[in-house]
Amino acid sequence: MLSNRDKCYLSPTLLRSLRAGEHKPFHDSYKTDMYSLGMSILEAASLCPPLAAYDFTNFNISHPILEELLNDCRSRYSDFLVNVLMDMLQDDESTRSSFDGIK
Repeated sequence: MLSNRDKCYLSPTLLRSLRAGEHKPFHDSYKTDMYSLGMSILEAASLCPPLAAYDFTNFNISHPILEELLNDCRSRYSDFLVNVLMDMLQDDESTRSSFDGIK
């Protein structure tokens, strides 16, 4: 199905849907896009692709790996940027920032 060679930044909601075999997952597409954008920005900021955080066999995301990448960014960039990234990468869609919510 998917492997670490396939570069895609799926949200946790979409990963859970894949695990459950759902073909039409119920999710907020804007917040899913927010998560994917957050992962893309994290890659650019850390100069390291966060694909290592994805386990496509068990359909999980390793939060310790994401934390490590965010901490690496914290040493290079402002707290504001890291906090925005943390908001964008919230596991729970209902607490994840929307595009209007980034300030």
